[in-house]
Amino acid sequence: MHLIVPQQTRGSDYSRSMKIIMNKKIKQILAIIGLVIIAGLYITTLVLALTGSESTRSLFTASIICTVIIPVFIYVASWLYKLLKGDPKDSDKPQ
Repeated sequence: MHLIVPQQTRGSDYSRSMKIIMNKKIKQILAIIGLVIIAGLYITTLVLALTGSESTRSLFTASIICTVIIPVFIYVASWLYKLLKGDPKDSDKPQ
């Protein structure tokens, strides 16, 4: 079975659009992973605070620090991915 691709999306245009879609998907996946990690830290801190654990203060501090560090890490990872794989928007430009 062959996939019929419209004429305007064949070749380099199709390849470029697929790269853009993959970049968006990777960014979405990284964002979801970051949200899950940050939410997990906050939920853990809240549960330990309600139970009166001794490590609540250190976990709260870790949660606040990770609220800044995780998004920065995700940004750097997506930037490096774009740098290493090449930006599909710049594929027309001579290098």
